[in-house]
Amino acid sequence: GSFRLFYTGGGDADDDGKKQRPSSVAYATPSLTPYKNQLPSFRVYDLDLDQDRSQDSASDGEAELPASSGVVQFKQYYLDLSKYGGSQKAKEAKEEADGPITWFLSFTAPQSLGLPDLAPRSWRFVADKLVSNATIRDDFVKLGANGRAMMGSEGSLRTFACGVRHVSSARLFKCSRQNEEQFIRDYTGIQHTYVLTTLFSFDVIFDQFCSSMAGFLPEDCANIL
Repeated sequence: GSFRLFYTGGGDADDDGKKQRPSSVAYATPSLTPYKNQLPSFRVYDLDLDQDRSQDSASDGEAELPASSGVVQFKQYYLDLSKYGGSQKAKEAKEEADGPITWFLSFTAPQSLGLPDLAPRSWRFVADKLVSNATIRDDFVKLGANGRAMMGSEGSLRTFACGVRHVSSARLFKCSRQNEEQFIRDYTGIQHTYVLTTLFSFDVIFDQFCSSMAGFLPEDCANIL
């Protein structure tokens, strides 16, 4: 599981050379499937639809904005697959496995994150920490994955903090210091991900246009040509 921040006026994290005020948060929940060696997981969100609080803006003097009404707490649960199926641990715990499956509490937010609340300003604090501290980033990713390694590649882990802070693709690629093709390769862990539809043969396309195609890397053109 993860999150993504959105900003006032449809802006981005650092538009106009200054920090923009976050206005809302999108939560990316974990999957109920064991996709890419993850543990099945889900969340239970506690909502307060009558919430009417304001963010503290005394530090920057800007007008106060209401905190996100709705989510005030959530709990993430996971299923320990080692207790089920054909593993040795499952065989040793057969009596337990034969009964109802057990979901374990992974963490509770905001408490487990040390946050005062789940307002956008609190998530902006988390996002800034993910950028400035690789240890905090790695621990946060591991927490969201219920103790498992991130399902993306090592390169994807390095750009994780950019993904939670930026909405626009241009800002995301600038933050990660990558173009779109490199970003996709890091996420998928696949070396070549180009998809072309054309009436011309590939050798003609690469010979004439490879160096000017958006997203193609110089070493790709050299290797192909």
